[in-house]
Amino acid sequence: AVEGNAYLVATQDSESKQTVSLPNGSYDFSGWLNPSYNVNEIKITLKSGANEASVSVKNGETAAYKTIDRFEVTTGEITITLTADVVTNFDAAAILDDLKLVKSSDNFIKNPSFENTDNGTVPDYSPNEWNTISGWYVNSDPSAIDGNYVLIATQDAETSQTISLPDGEYHFSGWLFPLDAAQAEMSITLTSGSNTQMITAKSGDGAGYQTIENFVVTGGTITITLKSTFGVQFGSPAMVDDLKLVDSSTIPVPQVTVTFDANGGTGTMTEQKIDEGKPTALKTNTYKKAKYNFTGWNTQADGTGTAYTNGQT
Repeated sequence: AVEGNAYLVATQDSESKQTVSLPNGSYDFSGWLNPSYNVNEIKITLKSGANEASVSVKNGETAAYKTIDRFEVTTGEITITLTADVVTNFDAAAILDDLKLVKSSDNFIKNPSFENTDNGTVPDYSPNEWNTISGWYVNSDPSAIDGNYVLIATQDAETSQTISLPDGEYHFSGWLFPLDAAQAEMSITLTSGSNTQMITAKSGDGAGYQTIENFVVTGGTITITLKSTFGVQFGSPAMVDDLKLVDSSTIPVPQVTVTFDANGGTGTMTEQKIDEGKPTALKTNTYKKAKYNFTGWNTQADGTGTAYTNGQT
């Protein structure tokens, strides 16, 4: 599992779909697909009205994140279909994890996936659009999870980029992979005014995404600094790929739904939608029961669950 401790797995030819409602507009989708063994193909398909797009990983390919950028939702809903085509039913494992669908926004980092966008004008040993101190170079690598290139170092190295963007809160993510034999430590630091936050990875951690949530930009600029230090120089590499910086306000907030049960009383109460992680007062009780006074809510009808007072936050 690349996020948490669980994933979705199929051991036979199978299909699963989910339709969700969301405002019309442009959305970015990403998901991790792993054809672990005996799998012909794993595919994810998005559909909204006449618009349809898909990503897949096939037999012989390694586990990877796949993305669909700027998918247009036109009907107020989108259907996500997961399909597994296996070689032998019940002797296979097709794995999916970490599916995300977020409102599209401009990716403010210049050349965030280190692709060879200049047709060779800048040599591949120099990261395009980055201020290189030493040691980093752009290289085609099968580990690349967004495009074909990664930023790579085999010695102590540092590079930075300062960009202009409106003040506000931003969500940052980046993929870091310090190989075990490098005995390396990597860091990505965001700086804006007096605000500084860092993410790190070291050899032995494996490859993975790191995130900084709701980083506050002040003064209209942010500096992104990538740094690596090595216990074993000029051997195995440390790699960076798929850096993203997006306006936090464009990322939908997950919600939970609270339903209210009269538990023998009378009356009606509608369900309550609550933004995940946001302190919110429960609705005030309107149910009635003859000869009873309301003392509070409970997650179990017999009162053995978690108790909440009337209107508790």
